[in-house]
Parts: sequence; C-alpha cells; structure tokens
Amino acid sequence: GFMAGSLTMAGPAAPPAPATGQAFRSRDVGPRYPIARTVILVDVPYAAEFAQARYDALYVAGNDTEAASVWARRGASLVVPVAEPVHLPFAEKAVDVVIANLAAPRARHLLPYILELARVAADDGALVFLHSDQPLAGHPDHTAFTLVDAWLAGRGKWARKVDVCRDDSRILLCPATTDRRACVAPGALLRQAPSYDDALVLEKRKAPPALEHACCSTKTKCTRRCFAFTRGHALTRTIADPTRQALVLREAPVGRLRYWDERRIVTNYDDVWASRYKKEHEKAWHDIYVGHEGFLPDKREWPPAFDALVRTKKIKSILDAGGGTASLDAHLRKQGLRSRVTLVAFGFYDCSMARVAAERGSLIFDWTWLDPLPFCEACTFDVVFQAEGIHHSVPRKVFHNIEKYCPKAGRRLDVNASFVADDPPRRRLDVTRDASLARPPRRRLDLALNASLVEPPRRRLAQQSKYLMRKRLKREGQRVHGEIRAQSASQRRKNRQTTGLECALKLWKLAFDNLGKHVACGGYLYVTDSIGRIFDSRRRGAPRCWPEFGARWAKAHGWTHVQKQEGADQCGTHYPFLFLKKEC
Repeated sequence: GFMAGSLTMAGPAAPPAPATGQAFRSRDVGPRYPIARTVILVDVPYAAEFAQARYDALYVAGNDTEAASVWARRGASLVVPVAEPVHLPFAEKAVDVVIANLAAPRARHLLPYILELARVAADDGALVFLHSDQPLAGHPDHTAFTLVDAWLAGRGKWARKVDVCRDDSRILLCPATTDRRACVAPGALLRQAPSYDDALVLEKRKAPPALEHACCSTKTKCTRRCFAFTRGHALTRTIADPTRQALVLREAPVGRLRYWDERRIVTNYDDVWASRYKKEHEKAWHDIYVGHEGFLPDKREWPPAFDALVRTKKIKSILDAGGGTASLDAHLRKQGLRSRVTLVAFGFYDCSMARVAAERGSLIFDWTWLDPLPFCEACTFDVVFQAEGIHHSVPRKVFHNIEKYCPKAGRRLDVNASFVADDPPRRRLDVTRDASLARPPRRRLDLALNASLVEPPRRRLAQQSKYLMRKRLKREGQRVHGEIRAQSASQRRKNRQTTGLECALKLWKLAFDNLGKHVACGGYLYVTDSIGRIFDSRRRGAPRCWPEFGARWAKAHGWTHVQKQEGADQCGTHYPFLFLKKEC
C-alpha cells in the first residue's frame, strides 16, 4: 500500500479561502477537500452535489419522515432518534467530512454535540456547522462562532477540557483546572478553519501530542483499544497531504483504494482485530482485506450476475450487511459500477476494521442485524448482501449479550427495545466483534446458557467481572450450577448443544427477519458463509444450522429460491449459500 516518506511528488496548490460575505454551499466542499469521499450530513436536507461517484454520502435523520424524504431522491439515510447523550453509530475517524445543522434539536447541547461529531471525523477532516450565525438556545447572547472560539481558546466560563478516554457513548467535559491525563484541552483536538458567514468550519488535528498515553495506565505499557479519541501515528499521510492528494487524483476513482498508509494505520491499534489478524493470517489479510501493493482482488462472494444487473440498472440499491472493511464498495469502484447504485454498509468487528474502510474512502456504520435496522419503513434495497458473517449469530459469538437476545424461557423478547427514543442506539462493537478474540470458556458458556433459563441478570454480562458473575450464579442459579457439575462430560456436551440450539434459533430468526424486512418487492437476499456450528437437536425436525433455518424461513414467508444449494443435506456443505427472491 501507500507508504509515507517514500514519495516526493509535489501536490496541487491549496484552494483559496472563501472571502468574507460568502454563504456556505455544499459544492464548496469539493475544492477545499479534493480527495474527501465520505460525507455524513446530520439533520441536513438532501444535497444534489453529493449524488455523484466521487462521494459516499449518508444522511442521518431524526425521524422516519425525514429519512424517507432523502430516500425518495435516491439518497442513503439512517434514522437515529434525537436523544441524550448524542451518539452517532460510527467508529472513530470514520468520515472525511461532517456537515451538521445547528438549528436542529440534536444540537441543543452544543459542546458535547461538537465533540461527538469530532470523534467520527478523520484526521485533518472537516466539520461544517450550518446556521452558526443564529443565537444559541439557552444562550441568546452567543452564536456558535463566539462560543466555540471561547471554548477552543479556553476563555471564561466556556473553558472546559475533554475526557478522551471514554469508550462508551458518553463524552464528558472536565473542569479546565483538572490535571487528569485523560482530560485534554479542546484546542489540542480541533482547529478553526476559514469559515463562512453562516457556517462555522473546524478541522480535526492530526495526531495531537496531548493524546499520547492519555488513556494508558503507565507510559511504558499501553493497550490501545476503541476509545473516543486515539492519537494515531504522526507521520501518517491524511487526506490533506499534498503528495497523497496528487496520487489519489491521478488515479480517480480508485486512488483512495490504493494510496493509504496500511502499516502505520494498523500499528496504531494494539491488541485488536487488525493487528492480530495481520500477524496471525498475513496472507488472508492481503488476499481478502487490503490487497497487494494497493491492488485489491475482486469480491469473491459477490455473484457476477449482480454486476450485470447493476450495469443494466435493474439493481439500483444494495445493503452490505456485515460489510467489515467495505470490500464490496471497493469492488464496485474497481468495476466502475459504484455511481450506478446506492450502497449502504454496516457491521464490523471493531474500530480497527472500520478504520481500514475509512482510509480507503468507504463509509460503514456500526450496527448488528440482531437489532432492527435503523432505516425508515419505506427504505428498502434491491439487494441485501451478507457474506462471511451469519455464522457469528450463535450463542458463543454473542456471549456477552446472551441475556439480551436469549432471555429465560417464557420471557418476552423485545426486539424493538434498542430502537425507541428513550433508549437510543448504542455502540454495537461488543455484538459484532469477532468472538475469537475473546472466546469464553465452555464452562462459562454452559453456565450462562443454563442460568438464562432461570433468571435474567440485573446487569449485562459485558459489564460483569468473573467474580460478580459467579456470585450471581451462586445466589440465583445454585441449583442449575449443581446440576451441571453433577453431569458427565457427555451429558454436559449434549445439554450445551440442545440449549445452544434454542438460543441459536432466536438469533437466526432475528437476523433473517431484520434483513428481510428491508428487501424491496422483487429484490434479493443473498447470504453466503461457512457452515459454522451444526447443532444436535432433540426436537424432531428442528433446523440444525443457519442455511437449514434460512430455507425454512424463506418458505414460511413466501420467498422463492433463485438458485438452490446442491445436495439434499443443507448442513452438509462447508460453504453454503442462500439466494432468495422476495415475492410480494
């Protein structure tokens, strides 16, 4: 891939700053950020300038009506209800340009709102705040221009620092006088850029020194994980680097796929997916995820017939479920097909996987198909595509959320619980993360599955230590615990398989229901993956694996098979697929 320090080519001259008196227009983004590709627009009306091959734009709306209005004009949109604290379903450094409407209700608490948008912005990326010249709610004597200027400069009552080590959905402000290492002055994270009369423009600083070891217990030992803000490598070439700009523009529209600093991006994340996978599976890392010397192979799971349908405009919208590093977006850009379709992608293991997509100019948001997808009712796709992910929908892979998706017998499973206004979407990294990085011992899984049939815990398993979990089991599930200990190894294995199947059936149903809901009439659902876990069933005729369940689900809902897997045993193929068409 692209290696900083080995290139000396001069870049194009920087565009002139807009003169005083100009109002912001969405077309102004292009000249100022020539290789920016990913754009999110928060509570902003549809802008035709971003409906071109150069951009991957996604609109974030507060309700179904606003999202549907964008979708009707072939724009991609999400429904993220307005809630506090403000949280957007994106990983850190996921987006090149963020455009937000400060007149919208979501911006009521301005400083936390700006910080949340800054979290998802790329290094040297832009944050454009519309209606910045209007008086702020609760502060009629101030506009966004004056308040942000005082905040970044640390003046008066607006002097606040930022807690950069939060790894949940709340970004906290610290007193200006604190000496905590985790609290950083906002001026170290953001800088003011030439603005417009009605729009404030900020840029995210690249690798601020204040973040060095800010979230580490000691200066000699630090495990970087998915915090709200991480420093990154100081020599990484960002989208503002002239040399990178020259190379990317020379090979548009695939330049962003080739010229990015793979080595420094990956080494920035220790003990997470990217660094581990590259170390343990280097050949697969290049063959599947990042390519060789900037050249990516074609998407091997993507049926060639879909390319033909895209060329003839019979497929106009695609949902890439579990997109990972957004390799489907890369494939369509290579084939010259990306401008012909509306593509939305979600789902990745952790922030390092999302960062690979971001560096290549692909947009992906953080969600899981076990929860209702954040689209409007009318937002459907011609193709919903899922590759290499459905085998994660088994109890072992969602161990830390097992009580949410597999509650005790007889308890109602509220699949809409995470999508109401008073319980806004949270980060799903703990759901979509590869369980092989933190695989629970079989004994803990046995206890969790059996305990879930007795009494649900008061707190999520992800928030409990081993000690608290054992204490709860002793108090609430001692009888079950004793029964398991008294069983032989073969009895425990058989019990685990049967109990695990009951949970797997719930997970598979959630996955297929949520994905199938957003397939358009006459559209396609294509799922392909390794066979994964095959369960033993005491219930005669119960599905034992995901393709067997999917085939029965399709029959029950009136879907038809476009193509069927060869062989009578649907659980007998190592790498099966389901190719379904929705009949309405």
